[in-house]
Amino acid sequence: MDRPRELVYKLGAFRAMEDMAHRWAKKNGIPIRDIVGPEIIPAGLMGNPKPMINPAVIGSHVIFNNLGDDTFLSIALWGALRSEEPKIGMDEVDAIYESFIQNTGDRQELVDILLEAYARAKNPRKYLEAKRQEKEALKKAALDGSGPGEKLSGEGM
Repeated sequence: MDRPRELVYKLGAFRAMEDMAHRWAKKNGIPIRDIVGPEIIPAGLMGNPKPMINPAVIGSHVIFNNLGDDTFLSIALWGALRSEEPKIGMDEVDAIYESFIQNTGDRQELVDILLEAYARAKNPRKYLEAKRQEKEALKKAALDGSGPGEKLSGEGM
């Protein structure tokens, strides 16, 4: 990044990202069905008696499943930066993205950071529980004194 930043997704960010993805597709003449395929809306939703196919839904899950595409990655980064800078524009986001790539040379690292922020926002309890279990496992391994594949002195005699 151009400077240390905290990437956080809030509910409004998801709606804004979905709206931006729709506008991008429309501006570029890309049929949304080509991006998402048919999406099934369950029965009972919006007063529908039967499930129906809606090809015009670019949800946040579509954006995050397509972070291999630079446009979707920029949209996801824009959404995460909005908590810090609500009026940030895509030109600024692109400059931050380019700075990150120049500094780290690792695009996948940014994808991983965005996916982690997304997981925290979508299901914070589950994410925090997984992190707690991970910390406990590391603490236990440190207390045991041996890591995976290591032998304590006296073993193997």
